[in-house]
Amino acid sequence: LRPKIVDHFKNVHMAVRHSSAEYLSSVRRYNYVSPKNYLDFIQNYKSQLGSKRTDNEEMTKRLDGGLSKLIQAADEVAKMQVELAEKTVVVEAKSAECEVMLADIAKNTEDAVEKQTVAQAKDEELAILSEKIAIQKVEAEAGLASAMPALEEAAEALNNLKKDDITEIRSFAKPHPLVGQVCECVCIFKKVDDVSWKGAKAMMQDSGFLASLVNFNKDG
Repeated sequence: LRPKIVDHFKNVHMAVRHSSAEYLSSVRRYNYVSPKNYLDFIQNYKSQLGSKRTDNEEMTKRLDGGLSKLIQAADEVAKMQVELAEKTVVVEAKSAECEVMLADIAKNTEDAVEKQTVAQAKDEELAILSEKIAIQKVEAEAGLASAMPALEEAAEALNNLKKDDITEIRSFAKPHPLVGQVCECVCIFKKVDDVSWKGAKAMMQDSGFLASLVNFNKDG
């Protein structure tokens, strides 16, 4: 390339000299072409060449820097893609766990609502039952209060009952209906299986029968 440049310098210089001769011939004016012009031409070329080389070197450095950054960015992107793939697996696993957890929460919530509904129904039933029990308690207390005089009268009569009276009752082949009912009730209170008149007579044969009546727990 250098010989061609040298030839170019020579040809340009000679062309200027030729043009200067034509210029003198046509307009009668001189355009001097000296060796200094040739040297200035070469110096100007060298200056431009150095400037362009500097520019090219700067551009090359910038290009190298850009390429380095692109390569670095490509490496970082590759690493991030690997990390992204790993994290995607983790995220998918966590998402599956969350779905299972949400399903459990939904089921537990449904069970809780159902249990709350059942509990509310039970509370309503208990409230109704408590009201009924309170009414029955009042009625029972009223009945007990009305029965107390009869109970006290029966206890007094029981204290006046003699062993001979028991013997007399046992001698009945067929007791009076009221006597039969009383004996049947006594059988029930004393948990005698046979509540017939025959069973009642067998119950009264016990020597401690009268004492058991006197000592019977009337409050139980």
